[in-house]
Amino acid sequence: MKIAIAQLNYTVGDAEGNCQKIAAAAQRAKTMGAELLVLSDHAISGHSCLSLAEQPSFEQRCLDAANTLIAPHSHGLSIVLGTPDHPLLIGQGKMERIAPSIPIPIGAERIVVGAEPKRTPLATLAIDLAASAFCADDEQPRLNAYRQRVAQRGLPTLWANLVGGNTERLFHGSSMALGPDGQVRHLLASFDEDFALLDTNTLTSAPTISIDRTAQRISRIHDALVMGIRDYMGKMHLNRAALGLSGGIDSAVVLALLHRAIGPQRIRVLLMPSQYSSQHSIDDALDMAHRLGVQHDIVPIEPLFNTFRQSLSGLFGDLPDDVTEENIQARTRGVLLMALSNKLGHIILNTTNKSEAAVGYGTLYGDTNGAFSALGDVYKTDVYALARHINRHGELIPQNIIDKAPSAELRPNQKDSDSLPPYDVLDSLLRSHIEQGKDTDELVRMGFDPQLVERITEMIRRNVYKRAQTPPAFWVSARPFGQHPLPVVGRWRS
Repeated sequence: MKIAIAQLNYTVGDAEGNCQKIAAAAQRAKTMGAELLVLSDHAISGHSCLSLAEQPSFEQRCLDAANTLIAPHSHGLSIVLGTPDHPLLIGQGKMERIAPSIPIPIGAERIVVGAEPKRTPLATLAIDLAASAFCADDEQPRLNAYRQRVAQRGLPTLWANLVGGNTERLFHGSSMALGPDGQVRHLLASFDEDFALLDTNTLTSAPTISIDRTAQRISRIHDALVMGIRDYMGKMHLNRAALGLSGGIDSAVVLALLHRAIGPQRIRVLLMPSQYSSQHSIDDALDMAHRLGVQHDIVPIEPLFNTFRQSLSGLFGDLPDDVTEENIQARTRGVLLMALSNKLGHIILNTTNKSEAAVGYGTLYGDTNGAFSALGDVYKTDVYALARHINRHGELIPQNIIDKAPSAELRPNQKDSDSLPPYDVLDSLLRSHIEQGKDTDELVRMGFDPQLVERITEMIRRNVYKRAQTPPAFWVSARPFGQHPLPVVGRWRS
C-alpha cells in the first residue's frame, strides 16, 4: 500500500487557505499513486486557535472548508487529518469522524489512527496525528519515549507532525515512519514543509535512521527561530522589519536570524549611540550592517538625553545620577525605534534574552519594546552558541562582538558583570531553578552560593511585572515564561 505524508505549514483561522494546501497535496498524492494521504493534527484550523475554538461559527467554518475536499478526491484516495476533537477520514464521497484505536479498512489493509501503545487486533499499521511543539531541552527524551511506545504497540507507525510558527509556538515537523521495533525508517524535514510517498511493503525492511537531537540542539534552535520570524511576518503580511543594532551580542544574533529569515532588502537597523557608547561598539555594529548588506542609519541620542536631563533638572535638583538616567537612554532608543515603525511601517524586533528577562536586566518601555521577542526564551550562553553556529561557514557576526565583555553601555565603563555573576554561572542557576524547578534550598545543596541564590531568586520574583508586559517570545525551552507565568502580586518564595 502506498501512503503519502504531507507535512504542511497551516495558518491559524485560515480554514479555506489551509484546505487549498491540503487539496494540492491530495492531488500530488493521487498523481503518485497513493491510496491514503496522511496529514497532521489541526490541519484545517491551524494551531493554536485559543478562544477561536470556543466560537461555534469558527467550527462550522472549518467543517464547511473540509467539505470542499470531498468531491475532488472521492475516487482512489482517502485523506486522514486531525482536528481539535477527533481525526477525520475523507474519501469515497463522504467525510466522517474517526474513533481512535478502531481499525479502519483502507484498501486491503487496516490502519489505526491515534492508537494506544497496546497493539490493536486486526491492525497492520498505526498512524499518529501530531501537533508537537518544539522544545530544544527535551527533544531527545521525548523521541526516545515515543519510540518505546511504538515498540510496545508492535505496529509500523506513521507520525505526521505539524510544522510552522504560530506566535510563540513553533512546530518542528520532523514527521517520520517507524518500524514495529520503534526504529526510525523515514524522516521528513525539520522546520519546513515536506512530502513523502511510502510503501508499507518495504517500510519494515528499510534502513534505520539514527537521530541525535542533543547534538543538534543549537542548530535546531537556530532553525526554529528563523522559521518563527519568517512565519510571524509572513502570516501577518508584514513586509519590513527593524531593530536597534548596538554592537552587542543580542542584537547581532537577532539581526543574523532576521537576515536569514527574510533577506537584507526588507531590513533596516538603527545605531543609536550615546556619550557612553564605545567606539568599538559603533564600529562593530557598522561592520555587521555592511557584512549583511542591510540599510542602516545613525541617530545619536546624546542631544535627546541632555534635553530630558535639562527638562527634569528642576524636579530632580541635585540628586545624583542612578538607574534613572540609564533608563532614560534605553527609553529614548525605544521611542526612536517605535517612531520608525509608525512612520515607515517596519515591525520592530525585541532583542532581550531569557537570562536578562529573568532578572529584570532591561528597561520597561525601552529594551522591552517590539512586536515579538526572538531571543526571549534563549539563555545568554545559548545566544553566544547561536552566534558561533551562525559563523560556522563565515564571519557574519564580527568576532569582536562575540569576544568582548557584554555591556549595556549606559554609564562609563559599565559591564554586565558589575551587577550580575558570569553568565555561565547565572544561566546554570536559572536553568536549575526555572527549567528543573529547583527551590532555593536545593540550589544551595547543588553548590551555588547561598547569597547568590537568594539575590537571583529575589530578582526573578521582583521582575514578574516586567515580564508580564513584554512581547511574546518564541518558545524553545521546557518552561517559557509566557507559558508558565508567575503571579505578579503576592508573597511567595521558591
